[in-house]
Amino acid sequence: MSGCALNKKADRDLKDRELSKIVQSIIMVVIGVALAVAFYTVGLVDSWICGYSAIIVLYVLFAVLIFSIIRPSAWEGSIVFLFFTMIALLFIFLFSALYYKHGLSSAGSDQFSLLGGYTSLESLYFSTAVFTTLGFGDILPSGTAGKVVAATEAVMGMTYGATAIITFLGHKGWVAARGVESTPSTTECPAIDLTGLALRDIQSDQNKALEDISSTLAKLRTQLQSAHTINRLAIVFAALGGALLVSLGYWIGRLTI
Repeated sequence: MSGCALNKKADRDLKDRELSKIVQSIIMVVIGVALAVAFYTVGLVDSWICGYSAIIVLYVLFAVLIFSIIRPSAWEGSIVFLFFTMIALLFIFLFSALYYKHGLSSAGSDQFSLLGGYTSLESLYFSTAVFTTLGFGDILPSGTAGKVVAATEAVMGMTYGATAIITFLGHKGWVAARGVESTPSTTECPAIDLTGLALRDIQSDQNKALEDISSTLAKLRTQLQSAHTINRLAIVFAALGGALLVSLGYWIGRLTI
């Protein structure tokens, strides 16, 4: 490949990365807005359908965020696990508020309220049981609306777990888990009878050199990806945390008026 072709490919890669960063930034802003809207809609809008729809939109946007940004390295598994746990608790909390506000469960009216009546301990317990698909059976969904919301939350919980597993494994781990071997990136020329051992030795040395270079480049790429992933996760945590604080502040302010 000529130097001109290499430069063109490098320019294309740079433009693709810049476009990807712009798209990721837009997605995070949209998710922050969707999170604030979800907290407002679930807590203050009288119709359960509005809160239900807001949670679904937030979940879809979060799924897009996962597959477009999060590509963890092996040592970053604990960070990504913590991120997934926090997001799961966020969805459980939103669904619990939906159950509590609109009486969509059989927990009754005598519940231990939390956060100034935004949700209750019993609703959090029921939402956790539904999201994790445990279903203890002591609290049940009430009415058609409750069954629709509970069924949706259960499906979300199952797909959320599958999404987390795929994200943890990554592409290589997913292929390995399926038992499919990737095609080798290098090819060896067949030995020629006339030259025999000499050609095999040369080919072996060349392959070893290529493997060393490939290993070095892979390590450098992993280090760069790790740094970018940490920065992206920090931005995501900051955006979600800011939106959460603004939403809760607004809700508490409404209660004190």
